[in-house]
Amino acid sequence: HFNMAVGKNKRLSKGKKGQKKKVIDNLARKDWYRMRAPNPFKSGSFGWTCITKSAGMRKAEEEIKGRVVECSQADLESNSEFAWRKVKLIIDEAEGRNVRTSFYGFDMTRDMNAQLITKWRTLIEAFVDVKTLDGYILRVFIMGMTASSNYKKMHKSYAKASQIKQIRKMMIDKTTRSLSSKNITEAITVVANDGLANTLQSDAKKVYPLDFVKIRKVKCIQRPKIDTVRLNEMYRETKKEEPKKDESKKEDFKQD
Repeated sequence: HFNMAVGKNKRLSKGKKGQKKKVIDNLARKDWYRMRAPNPFKSGSFGWTCITKSAGMRKAEEEIKGRVVECSQADLESNSEFAWRKVKLIIDEAEGRNVRTSFYGFDMTRDMNAQLITKWRTLIEAFVDVKTLDGYILRVFIMGMTASSNYKKMHKSYAKASQIKQIRKMMIDKTTRSLSSKNITEAITVVANDGLANTLQSDAKKVYPLDFVKIRKVKCIQRPKIDTVRLNEMYRETKKEEPKKDESKKEDFKQD
């Protein structure tokens, strides 16, 4: 006859078998903020972002500053023509449940980039660093591709090395001259509506005809210190000039 060794029953300390863990909803601990876009983008608000609620010494309004968000230009301007361009904005200030952003960069979607580049053509690329009037340093990436001539039966169109060099120099000079004389809002407008790209394409025809010219990417290399006064200037509403009433008709009517 043998006695069993007295020991701890390990099952008693573990609790009931099959007991579920407590489900924690992480989104319940988040605060949601509406994002606003600066001028010249027409859309007042373009989306929401969340961050963990304030606790102790940690403030959500300070933690959310510096976050970079990305949005399609079509959503910011309600125009599907520029759906291929991505706009990067950086959060600078939180007021209530709204956050105000400022410009941080442009980029091109992958499918648009693949659609533009074709074989039997010459791809011409250039980049330049430009400083705006209000202290932004932007690195602008430009791309263009040669067009096939109508009078040629061959579908291939390759530019010479001297022509590529000449077009690239023209792109850099024109971009520097155009953007260095503008503030950041005016520079965004020229790039966003393809005004600068169309000017470069028309000037390049003197050297070699180009099928297209696109501002492929814009990177914000350096930003000035953004304070409340500078943010208010970016969000200032432009007043539309009301058409003057023609009072000459009223005078003629009184004479009659």
